[in-house]
Amino acid sequence: MRGSRNLSKAMGDPDKDAEAVLGAEDRLSDAVAFGLCLVSQELKIIRWNQWLADHSSISAAEAVGRTLFDLFPELEKSRFAFSLKGTLASGMAAYLSRSLNQSPFPLFSKSPGASRDERLQQEIQIMPFRLGSGARTALVQIRDATSDFSRERELRQLNEDFRQARVRAEEANLTKSQFLAAMSHEIRTPLNGVLGMTRLLRDSELNNAQIELVETILSSGSTLMAVLNDVLDMSKIEAGELELEKVDFEPRSLIVSVVSMFRTLAETKGIKLELDYQLPDDFALKGDPARLRQIVWNLLSNAIKFTEIGEVRLACELRPKRDDGKLEIQLQISDTGIGIAEEMQEKIFDPFQQADKSTTRTYGGTGLGLALVKNILSAMEGTISVESSDGEGTCFTLLLPMEEGWFGAIDTDKSYQPSGVIPENRRILVAEDNMVNARIAEAFLKKRNQLVTVVEDGQQAVDAMSSGNFDLIFMDVHMPVMDGLEATAAIRAFDDQEKSSVPIVGLTADAFIENHRIFRQGGMDDVLTKPVNERALDRVLYHFLSRRAPVMVDEPDDKDKSQAGSEIFNRAGFSRVATAVSKDVLLDILASAITSFDREMMNLKVGISQKDGAHCREALHAIKGLASTISADRLAGFTGQLEQNGADPADLDLIYQELSGLLQETEQAIDVELNRIREAKT
Repeated sequence: MRGSRNLSKAMGDPDKDAEAVLGAEDRLSDAVAFGLCLVSQELKIIRWNQWLADHSSISAAEAVGRTLFDLFPELEKSRFAFSLKGTLASGMAAYLSRSLNQSPFPLFSKSPGASRDERLQQEIQIMPFRLGSGARTALVQIRDATSDFSRERELRQLNEDFRQARVRAEEANLTKSQFLAAMSHEIRTPLNGVLGMTRLLRDSELNNAQIELVETILSSGSTLMAVLNDVLDMSKIEAGELELEKVDFEPRSLIVSVVSMFRTLAETKGIKLELDYQLPDDFALKGDPARLRQIVWNLLSNAIKFTEIGEVRLACELRPKRDDGKLEIQLQISDTGIGIAEEMQEKIFDPFQQADKSTTRTYGGTGLGLALVKNILSAMEGTISVESSDGEGTCFTLLLPMEEGWFGAIDTDKSYQPSGVIPENRRILVAEDNMVNARIAEAFLKKRNQLVTVVEDGQQAVDAMSSGNFDLIFMDVHMPVMDGLEATAAIRAFDDQEKSSVPIVGLTADAFIENHRIFRQGGMDDVLTKPVNERALDRVLYHFLSRRAPVMVDEPDDKDKSQAGSEIFNRAGFSRVATAVSKDVLLDILASAITSFDREMMNLKVGISQKDGAHCREALHAIKGLASTISADRLAGFTGQLEQNGADPADLDLIYQELSGLLQETEQAIDVELNRIREAKT
């Protein structure tokens, strides 16, 4: 064998060890695809296989009989030398990974095209090996780990590429979110102006043709706002930024309010809209009512849109509790509309998908509604399924796990509809830099008989609050000089407790609920998204004004008094009653109102004389209800506050006199309205 002529030089006694060495050479085949080196106690090379000869360019004849350190002086102080000596001394094996030994042997690849300057990456095992004579040696195995190194390097590069791609994606998502927030603000601000001014125009004196045009503008603007909301919500879902609230709410009022919004549309199309509500009375859930409302709204909207004949039905029931203790609410929205072909039933839950292209052309829409519903339901751990046949209607079934809420914790003042009369003649500050939005807010508030002051930025709002008193502030978030959050913080820092605790409602075109939470954390009591609808405005006004005593204000001048007096009978509000009945019935209602007012005033007088509080409250309640019906708003507000807050018995006579004067003014206003109706009738 190669190197055999050098064995006698390497070993002390060739006769004694020849047989053992020959056996070792048999076992250490030159055919293996890794390096094998047998080293004596004196660190002399006994065996040097062909793989090592090929990759070191040192033949076995040159290597055998010499010490490793003669061949490779740089090894003498390496980790390999330390491990080799340890194995020879102790008989314990050693392993040097590629990362630890740093390629100690000057071995190079023999592959065509490989660099002659770059060492092979090496993985080394050192094992104790005894010859037949009992002499202790060390068998060094060297494996080419270059391919492992290359794979690891590629993996590291892939990981780095992935990390950078993730960073870029996160930056792109952040940029997109910032763009969408800015776009939302920029689009909502002018759209708020369009919708607000159109609503004011609708409440003015218009003929039927003009009313139809105005309603078309409102419908188109509302559709645009809905599309904008869908796009923003879908973007939040894709970015994983959809956050859910967890509050107690009453599902009946939520479901009923959504259904009522579609009744007129259903009647216009000539289809029936039915609600089968089977949840218990005085029952509350804990979850996100706004998102549940959005789900029901989207599904009902689709059902009515795609139904021309027949009916749309919403069924709501409570299923048995789940294993995790949560309730399971089942909602079913079924219709007799155009249906969905079986092959399209999976695709309709994908963004921007509808059953076919003709559906988009015929019915419109972005195709985002069902995608939003499914993603919101997934976030709420709910499911949605569909049963449908082309041309035979559709039924969507939702299973929604929710916790049972505490009915007593629900703030009814913040429900979807104000539960009482909104107090009037309160001082309200509006901070809004956009003059169109400011005019709309001012008009809406004056329509509700409020005393309105408008300023253009946050600093002016702080100055106005410092020098005056207000019952409520509507604060735009984004303003020049000082923004809404800075102004809110400044007002909250006032030493005067009355001023620092004034309710502040933020106004923003920012549709992101997460940002609304930030605004509340900044000191705002509530946040309204532009364009502000009158229902939301009424809720806020009632919620904050009904539980706060009015601030002291200066007596209005004669001009203000005359303007206030002209609003004692709300003709615009009464017109909703007037359009529902004939003029003869309307005359009877107003004439009966005067008689009823007089009767209840007598009952009130009896209650006062007998110091019977319950009797007084009954009379006040009757006057308030009747005044609300005919839109005698000031009288309704005054009696409503008395009924709610009570009065000191010592003040009852004074209150009766004040109420009598207000009632006299109201009856005079009713007389004017009676004469106007009679003249119009003739």
